[in-house]
Amino acid sequence: MGNLQKLLKKSKIVFPKSLGESQVENLFEYLTKNFINVSYNKEIKGYMKNMGPMGTNKLEPVISKEKYCSNISGGMTDFSGENYASTNFNCSLEEVTETSNRRFDKLNFSTIPGYTLEEHNKKEVQLWDKVRDLIQKYFSET
Repeated sequence: MGNLQKLLKKSKIVFPKSLGESQVENLFEYLTKNFINVSYNKEIKGYMKNMGPMGTNKLEPVISKEKYCSNISGGMTDFSGENYASTNFNCSLEEVTETSNRRFDKLNFSTIPGYTLEEHNKKEVQLWDKVRDLIQKYFSET
């Protein structure tokens, strides 16, 4: 496995099953109970679509409105011991299909472009591993 593949594999956590927005927040709560502070932002997207005249009053158009969370990103900090470490992350939506319903299926840690895995901060990479282990434990308990 090449250096880039090792880095990509280490810096990405694919969830065993996809999560809705509130379920991602439940996962973050679980991480926090296990001494990983999580701060995050949610990006909300929306659109309105004129469906044309419908219903009993054919003169008034029906407006379809939709809002959804398209991105969750932020930072994580391990405050459990002497090895203080922090990292940034982004939760990705699974590929949108008729059945996916805009759910999150992975968490990607931020990496430094041009750096190999070995060149990244060791404490940060250890935090990635700790978060990965906690996420596996979370899914095995839920």
